[in-house]
Amino acid sequence: LKCRKDVYFRLQDHRCEETLGYQDPITDDQRISISLDIVRSPRAGVACALNHGLAYCHADVVARMDADDVATPHRLLSQIRFIRANPSFAAVGTSTVLFSENQTASGKSDNEQYSNLILPYDDLAENSGSRCVLRPSLSISDPGFMAWAMFFTCSISHPSVVFRRNIVRELGGYDETISHCEDYELWLRLLNRNCKSIVCLPFVGIWHRKHNQSSSSVGLKIQKKEADKACCRAIEQTLHLTNDDNGPLSFDQVSILRNPSSAQSSESLDIADKL
Repeated sequence: LKCRKDVYFRLQDHRCEETLGYQDPITDDQRISISLDIVRSPRAGVACALNHGLAYCHADVVARMDADDVATPHRLLSQIRFIRANPSFAAVGTSTVLFSENQTASGKSDNEQYSNLILPYDDLAENSGSRCVLRPSLSISDPGFMAWAMFFTCSISHPSVVFRRNIVRELGGYDETISHCEDYELWLRLLNRNCKSIVCLPFVGIWHRKHNQSSSSVGLKIQKKEADKACCRAIEQTLHLTNDDNGPLSFDQVSILRNPSSAQSSESLDIADKL
């Protein structure tokens, strides 16, 4: 950006301030204005940080991305154009490519298979060419199938998403009682509101960095338990189950439905199959 005379860029760090005071950049009409404000979350936890950041957003559409991920060129422009042209959708994601700095990160690599995939802007980064592609993660572009697949797994990559700020705020934002699958729980609530409100565009919009210290790698067991509980609640709401309908849905039943290999017997598989 320093080389771009047509761009005015402002970076302001507010992490040591009591209150956040924005300073609107003064530019002429010929330059593109980009302002980046860094704020500090008041409490620990990803969900809290997301809600805190969301409170400072003023645009109708908010883009989500992790600091160590890489967006592909035109990713944001394509998603914003799509969501503004399709008002029925509340969240829009893309396909992703999972990568790491080396082959010791979690996951398996096949460099020959993915040797044609090149990290965007890799020539500008340190240690250029040292990245290891783990695998591409293709998106679901049909909103109906997306809603169905969400009962079994989180079918949209959180860092790839843009969403409508007002709708997410109306739902109460991210659940801060959840530590490792706050995004999945939010998507299930969003789909309960409108089962065709989430879609992914069929192109790679994010290169998602994986490393052994990421929250998804460290807390896999907690993440699975939280996801099963969120899914159990979503299925009960979808099927309109109450305590009068033979009791609440069994947590173990939903857990086996989402992960059949965890079944301890053929009978438990049969029970999940009926669901």
